[in-house]
Amino acid sequence: MIPWQFLAFTAIMGGLLYLHFYFAHSRWRRVRGANPSDIDVNYVRREDYFAQSFRCKAKGWLELPSSNGNGTGERIITKGREHIRVSGPRQLGDREQSADILVIEGGFACGAACQLLSEIYAYGEAEIGTGSRLQAIAADQDLTLGDNVTVARWADSGGELTMGQACVVRSRVTARKAVRLAVGAEALSFFAPEITSKSEPGPASVAADPVSEQILQIPPPEGHEDTAAWKKLGFDRERLSQLNSDCWIYQGSLRPLAPLRVSAQLIVKGDCVCPPGSVLEKDLKVADSLAVAEGSECRGNLVAGKWISVGPRVQLAGLLQAGGEILLSRGVRGAAQGALVAAHAGSSLYLEGDVTWCGKLSAGDWVRVVPHAFAQNWRLKHQIQRESARA
Repeated sequence: MIPWQFLAFTAIMGGLLYLHFYFAHSRWRRVRGANPSDIDVNYVRREDYFAQSFRCKAKGWLELPSSNGNGTGERIITKGREHIRVSGPRQLGDREQSADILVIEGGFACGAACQLLSEIYAYGEAEIGTGSRLQAIAADQDLTLGDNVTVARWADSGGELTMGQACVVRSRVTARKAVRLAVGAEALSFFAPEITSKSEPGPASVAADPVSEQILQIPPPEGHEDTAAWKKLGFDRERLSQLNSDCWIYQGSLRPLAPLRVSAQLIVKGDCVCPPGSVLEKDLKVADSLAVAEGSECRGNLVAGKWISVGPRVQLAGLLQAGGEILLSRGVRGAAQGALVAAHAGSSLYLEGDVTWCGKLSAGDWVRVVPHAFAQNWRLKHQIQRESARA
């Protein structure tokens, strides 16, 4: 005879199995025949997707029925739990608050320490006072965010966008013309035809170190097989091997004592230091960390598994990507003829003053403009001075 305990166990397990298929089948019956929502591919194609989507929604809201705003000249549109206030050019005083979506048919300005908890769309120019807090803002003309302004989401300008000291945007910053950044300005990403960080008063500029007359060329010219001469330049020829007609690999860290001239794609299985005056014509991929010293020119892509340091007055014309941090020193120029360039750091991307970048800057944590003292400490922490002196 089968024990009753076994029968009870079998019944319970059978019931659980039945319920599993019952709920799965009921969910399937609910969606059967339903049309799936379309995926807007512009989400990944457009840097200003959020701002353009908000503009499109705002224009649709303006067609809804509205009421007068108690003789203020405003129109109030109610959509569900949201209220949209539509007005002409508007200026708010200090410490004013609003929880409504604002659509301004003209210019907009607010004073210091305002609390604007919903999105703002201005047809004209917009200026946000010191210490104010916003949800998000789109302006069809120039947009100025004062010192210590915090934007919880995104900021977009149809002209130039200026961010004051310690201004923080927690998502994307986009502009049709240019983005101007003061020290301490920070966002998750910046995108514009021109991004510049404001120069700060600092120590007198030091003359660039003289570039060595010797040159380390990769791939090596034919007929130059003097191993001892290579080693005097800090280069072990035996570690270099060819992968294909246009790609070479160096096993170990590469810290040459003379400027590099790289005319083929190069992979370095370690750290890499490019001395002052180096020219990288093709892509460089480094397994660990990469330091590009002042006055160098990089025409291809630069990729590093850890951090990347770009020295003063370096010119970049390709993709810059690091698994860790990136530092762009004073005088760095990122631009390519007829195209925009991009830099992405897995953690943080730092800019000193007087950096110009044409395209996109992004990071996993933040992109921030830092003072010269911070950049110096960063270089000391990552031993850039020691490596440059050695190079």
